[in-house]
Amino acid sequence: MTTCNRAGAVAAVIAAIGVTGGCGGEPPAPRRAVELTGEIRLPPAAQPGGKVYVSLFHAWALQGELRHPLQLIESFETAPGAFTHRFEYPVSDGEGLVVFAWADLDGDGVDCTMTSRSDLSGLAEVTGFPADRVSVTVDLTEPCRGPDFFYPPAPKPAA
Repeated sequence: MTTCNRAGAVAAVIAAIGVTGGCGGEPPAPRRAVELTGEIRLPPAAQPGGKVYVSLFHAWALQGELRHPLQLIESFETAPGAFTHRFEYPVSDGEGLVVFAWADLDGDGVDCTMTSRSDLSGLAEVTGFPADRVSVTVDLTEPCRGPDFFYPPAPKPAA
């Protein structure tokens, strides 16, 4: 075996140990099975031409100076109207549950472009979370907005 082949073989073994966890790996992070049911609502005049893209977020993640809103958990596709989605909530990664969705009204698979500004989005924080079964309604009313437009909510003006 040449030196080059030997080095490649050693690298392959090290990579295999890393992939399989090797010795002393950390236990998997705790997860909670959650069934999310809900409704994605569009304004009556909106004509859906494509899918609805949904992203689930921790409302808040980390602590102290690193604390920040909207840590992505996962994304999925659905259609306007009622939906059910099951997922594994990473318990130790953050707190709360926020659902962001946008409707691909022009069917191009992209949330707005410079020439097409019709896609609508919305966000809702899930109340009653944590729980094994939760429900949410997301009204898609804002064109071309990302989740950070909606959350955290702007402070209410002083009266």
